[in-house]
Amino acid sequence: MIVVAEVVSVEAVAGKEKLKSVEVRIDEEGTRRSIVTNAPNVLEEKVGKLVVVALEGAEVDGETVRRATVGGRVSEGVVCDSRMLGWSGGGAGVAVFLDEARVG
Repeated sequence: MIVVAEVVSVEAVAGKEKLKSVEVRIDEEGTRRSIVTNAPNVLEEKVGKLVVVALEGAEVDGETVRRATVGGRVSEGVVCDSRMLGWSGGGAGVAVFLDEARVG
């Protein structure tokens, strides 16, 4: 499933220069998931912003998203870039943030 999620927290992964652990809220009930990403624009100042994420079981780029351990942290999905979504513009590896959308 691909959803719009609210960024709840962003923290660096110790010993992994480019990795960040992001906690996102994926629905109106407050369900949260942890995702490890190396997207350069996922920063602490993005807390409260909306981002597109692919959760476990979603098909992205011809592959099924699976729960994995990355940099010693559990990742329950993928922060999507425009290429993964089939959208023009943006860049590979750059997270898609939305100004007007609802979580879910």
